Amino acid sequence: MGQRLLENPKLLDKKGNLFECGYHTYPIKEYKRKDIRVSSLRIKEWDYYYVGNARFGVAFTIADNGYMSLVSASFFDFDGKQYIERSKMGFMSKGRLNLPSSPIEGDSIYKKDGIELYFIHEGPNYRIVVNWPDFLKKRGDLRADLSLEKNSDNYMVIATPFKKKGHFYYNVKHNPLLCKGKVSLGDDQFDFENSFGVLDWGRGVWTYRNTWYWSSASGLDEQGTPIGFNLGYGFGDTSSASENMFFLGKKAYKLDDVDFGIPGNGENKPRYMENWHFTSKSGDIELTFTPVLYRHKHSSALVISSDQNQVFGKFDGTIILKEESGETITKRIKDLYGFAEKVKNRW
Repeated sequence: MGQRLLENPKLLDKKGNLFECGYHTYPIKEYKRKDIRVSSLRIKEWDYYYVGNARFGVAFTIADNGYMSLVSASFFDFDGKQYIERSKMGFMSKGRLNLPSSPIEGDSIYKKDGIELYFIHEGPNYRIVVNWPDFLKKRGDLRADLSLEKNSDNYMVIATPFKKKGHFYYNVKHNPLLCKGKVSLGDDQFDFENSFGVLDWGRGVWTYRNTWYWSSASGLDEQGTPIGFNLGYGFGDTSSASENMFFLGKKAYKLDDVDFGIPGNGENKPRYMENWHFTSKSGDIELTFTPVLYRHKHSSALVISSDQNQVFGKFDGTIILKEESGETITKRIKDLYGFAEKVKNRW
C-alpha cells in the first residue's frame, strides 16, 4: 500500500472532490461546508469521544448527519459486563448543529430538553462536560466533567475518497489523551484519573452503503510511556494511505494494512466474544484482542439502517515500528485496553 503525505491545505476542488488523497500527522486541511457540491442531506459530521480504563468507560457523541441529528451518551461497566446508553435524535438538521470546521479550534455544544453536551477546547487540550437528566430512567442523572490532555501534536489524519464523485471522508483521530476528572451516575461516582481517551472527528459526504472496521487503544507501556494506536479499514479508496498509526511517546509511526481477524467473519457469522487476531500482510502487526464486553445496536427505519458491533477488551502482542532511518523497533503490547468494532450502515 502506498502512503502519500498530504501537502496542500485545500481539502476540496471546485467540483467538490478531494483536492488530494493521503494522510498526515496534523490536521492541515481546511474543511468548508460551502465547498461541498452535493445535497446537505448527504453530509455527515460528528465528534465522538471515548474515555476508559480497565474497569469502566464512557462515550459521547454529537453528530449531524444531514437528514438527522444524534446525540448519545454511554456508560460501560467492564467489571459487571454491562452498559447503559441513551440517545436523542432530531430530523433535518442539515448543519444546524454548527459543528466546528476544525478539530483544533471551535467548540461542539448541544443544549436541548435539559440535555447538555459541551466539547470544549481549553488551550491545546479538550474538556467534556455532560449533564443528562434521568439517564437511569428517573433513578439518577449522568454528569461528567473530564479534561483530556494531549500527549503530543501527532494525530491520525486521512483524506479518503469514494468512487462516487463529490463523496469523501476527512477524518482526524487523536490519542492517547490522558484523562482527569469524574463521572457520576445517579448516586455513584467514578474517578477517571489516569484513564485514557480518543477523539474521533469526522466530516464528509458518505455513500449510501458502507462497512467500516475501527479499533483504538491507549495507555502506558511497561516503562510508563504513553502509547496508543488507531487501526481501521473497510470503506472508500485507501490506495493513497491507510488510517493505521501507532503512537509512542511524542512520535507517530505509520502502518500499512491490517486485518482484524474476527472469528467467523468470513462466513458472515462473526463470533465477537471470541479472541480476535489482528495481523498485517507485512507482518508488522501481531495482536490478540481479548473481549470483555460486547455492545450491539441495530436500528432500522425504512431505507436507513445501522448495525453496530463494538467490543471492548485488551490487546496483547507486538507491533513493529519503522524509523525514518530504516531501523525497526519491535514494540511489545501487554494488557492495553481499548475497543474494536464492525459497523454496517445504510444511510
